[in-house]
Amino acid sequence: EGAGAENDLEFNMTDIRNLGVVLHSFTSGYLIGTAQPLISGVLMGYLNLPAYLAVTAGNMSILPLAFSFLWGLISDSKPICGRRRKPYMIIGWGIVCLSLLSMAVWPMPAPYYCVGSDGEYDMSVAPCNPKAPAAARHLMPGLCGINLGIAIADAAASALLIEYAKRETEELRGSAQTSLQMVKLLGTFCSTLVSAFAFNGKLYTGTFDQDHQLSFQSYVWVSFVTAIVTFCLCCFYVREPPLAGRSVVRDLESDSDSSESDVGLISFRGLLRSVWVLLRTRSFFFVAMYVFWNSTVHLKTPALQYVRLQWAGVHMMQSSLVSLLGVVLSALGIWIARTYLLNAGWRTIILIVILSNIIFDAIPQFLTILDVIRNQYFYLGEPLTEKILESGRTLVFILLGNEVADASNAGLVHGLIATLALVAAPLSSAFSVQVFQLFGPELSSRNSYVEDSETFRRTVALSALATYLFSLASLLLLPLLPQQKADTQRRKREW
Repeated sequence: EGAGAENDLEFNMTDIRNLGVVLHSFTSGYLIGTAQPLISGVLMGYLNLPAYLAVTAGNMSILPLAFSFLWGLISDSKPICGRRRKPYMIIGWGIVCLSLLSMAVWPMPAPYYCVGSDGEYDMSVAPCNPKAPAAARHLMPGLCGINLGIAIADAAASALLIEYAKRETEELRGSAQTSLQMVKLLGTFCSTLVSAFAFNGKLYTGTFDQDHQLSFQSYVWVSFVTAIVTFCLCCFYVREPPLAGRSVVRDLESDSDSSESDVGLISFRGLLRSVWVLLRTRSFFFVAMYVFWNSTVHLKTPALQYVRLQWAGVHMMQSSLVSLLGVVLSALGIWIARTYLLNAGWRTIILIVILSNIIFDAIPQFLTILDVIRNQYFYLGEPLTEKILESGRTLVFILLGNEVADASNAGLVHGLIATLALVAAPLSSAFSVQVFQLFGPELSSRNSYVEDSETFRRTVALSALATYLFSLASLLLLPLLPQQKADTQRRKREW
């Protein structure tokens, strides 16, 4: 029966038995889409948390994702009720639901600035609630819990998808994952729509009257509904072949305990040892170095947050519309890659994505900074370029993980790649703080952007130029990345 189920393990999005995996991708994308409104609208707008602290809070909240390798390792080696993937998806979404529930019932304090008769913040008077920024610490446990649950569920789901991919031909390998990546982008698209037209009140740097928009608690309740539906579907509609009842757990380096048939399940101790063995191989070490340093060298100036908020005057509505455009372009890129570029060179994909992002982002950034054109509809800003860059990088990492992973360590390999990228994010943030402090402390002060002096504009322009130079520097790491699937397999055999 187990063997028959394994032979039937071919992913089809229209199969109701895969509905839990599809909803997992959708809801993960939906929750990812809520990050920007929370940082820009709630932390920086409503609570008036300084930009560098808002970025730091964002990085702290994704810290559980940095342990993706551990969740993947546990999923590989510690089956529950004979299954390695489905139970951990259920556990993960259970944690997400509890975290969202805790945020939904927590009462928000009054906003930092006083609210005028028109519903806008009156920044010309003393703040009505100067203690508002301190309330951000109450949101951190919930945000961390959401990311913890997503990390656990995604480690198991991604490992299951790698198992699907291993059953595809080399020419089509990764097609199921790219399809689900488009589903994930659809979730982000829907989340952005909600932000644009329902969580767009003036209290959250939005456009519309707050009386006709969702409050923070209502916004979180909407997310909770999507999460609880996903939790229920993961309980009943995730197709995974059970491990054979007579299989035994073996150690990585010894089969002496195996007297019966073996389905390749490695003990937790054996998988821990395999992490070191894997990192010692030259082929995976090069991949690990690329993933880690590529994420580290992308240093970003904190000035761009205030360029968007203060100089371009981008409200929540415009920011959401730009995000929608970014999601649409990312989905279009994923579809093109799935249809025509599954066997295209990975280095070429990364090169094109980075260069095109710099070109399309630099033009509106510098014209806004230098006060040539300051129009919120002209300004594209970070949401557009970040989504395109992230989608291109994610696509390459997905295809890379398919080739590097073996049957017994799919969760571990996916987790290691995700962990290396995410561990580098706080390091990149710390480097960014140190590097851009050289431009002066006023770079992170909103008052400097309100004063808007000519000298300060040049300082901001130089910091933006430094950001683009660091992005170009990441191209020097491309030789560490394999060219494509065949090159990855060659490295595994020969290195």
